[in-house]
Amino acid sequence: MSQTWKTVRVFISSTFRDMQAERDYLVKRVFPALRQRLEPHRINLVDIDLRWGITREQADNDQVLGLCLQQIDECRPFFVGLLGGRYGWAPSKFPVEVGKRYGWTHHHTGKSVTELEILHGVLNDPAMHGRALFCFRSEDFLRDIKDKEQRCVYAEGPTDEELHELGPEEAERRAAVRRQQLADLKNRIRALSPTMSLFDGYPCTWDQAAVDPGTKQPGRVGGLAEFGNWILDKLERAILDAPELREHLAAVRTETRDELAEERGFHERFIESRTRVYIGRQRLQDELKAFVTGAEAKPCVVTGPSGSGKSAALAKFCQLLTLN
Repeated sequence: MSQTWKTVRVFISSTFRDMQAERDYLVKRVFPALRQRLEPHRINLVDIDLRWGITREQADNDQVLGLCLQQIDECRPFFVGLLGGRYGWAPSKFPVEVGKRYGWTHHHTGKSVTELEILHGVLNDPAMHGRALFCFRSEDFLRDIKDKEQRCVYAEGPTDEELHELGPEEAERRAAVRRQQLADLKNRIRALSPTMSLFDGYPCTWDQAAVDPGTKQPGRVGGLAEFGNWILDKLERAILDAPELREHLAAVRTETRDELAEERGFHERFIESRTRVYIGRQRLQDELKAFVTGAEAKPCVVTGPSGSGKSAALAKFCQLLTLN
């Protein structure tokens, strides 16, 4: 990155399946608007949404927790926590590497990945008290969900696997434990001192006509404008008031504008935004390298459907070409 720009990384912590709408709203609406607000301050915003950064192989090998905790460390002090009516997945055991690097996890077996993220990112670190942002979703929208299966996505209850393997009584007992764990976690956040920036009970609606992009089924959380505007304003203020950025912001206010440096900085920020969690596709990278280093003068066209990662692949190629 150009010396006149500063990169800020924000970690988004939440359960995944029930928070897809909120995460999408942040990624598609809130963060683009925030990037625009921060550009005059020469601040490049990178949002860490690990829905797109964890491979199936990593998930199957229990590497999820280690990756999450590592990303939290790289994003400090910017942390956004979202909690609804689900406690989240609790791993049955922790990888050896996680235990070695994060010894405190040994005392928290049986807790969900989301709670472990919040513990590591905020609750275990007094310096983060008062600096993170949290949003708790109101449960009022559940009244409009008539389908039982859809309600189960957004409210903690026995899973099909538990019902099948343990029976209804034990399955409900375990669900009750998770509900209590979620309530205790929210109360710990509410009780933090200094007071945390907390939107406790943000409103939302249930839109049965909307299609969930993940499942392709009708029904989706909507009405998130108030939630999005709150995070936009609070996160902008947290970034611009951060002591870690004070020297940078003072330098920006006094620097002379360099249009060439601004253009170069734009391209560098674009490359970083597309390669932050770039994974695999080595064959494509090899083909691009062979084209550039070859003797043929014909053009090369990279094609693919929207969202397939064309920009990310070319950004990664430019990054590797520069390093070599």
